[in-house]
Amino acid sequence: MADYFDFFFKSKCSQMAAEICRLIGSPRLKVLYDIYHMQINESCICDTITNYGDQFGHIHVADAPGRHEPGTGEINYKTQLMYLMAHYLH
Repeated sequence: MADYFDFFFKSKCSQMAAEICRLIGSPRLKVLYDIYHMQINESCICDTITNYGDQFGHIHVADAPGRHEPGTGEINYKTQLMYLMAHYLH
């Protein structure tokens, strides 16, 4: 499977998705946050979790590069977990 970088939201994916969810205001509409893709596309995972974690409904986890298990790449999952616990798991 390939990574696609030319899609509708392009950069600011998390921000646009979260703002659309907030604007609609339905408890049934949430963001599926993919840590692997956001590391590649935005590279500011802690900031997006802080700003938009309240809009996440589901989170996909894989390390970058290579989409392998957490702890095998460049993403610091201990830090990500702290941010998720503070802003998503409330």
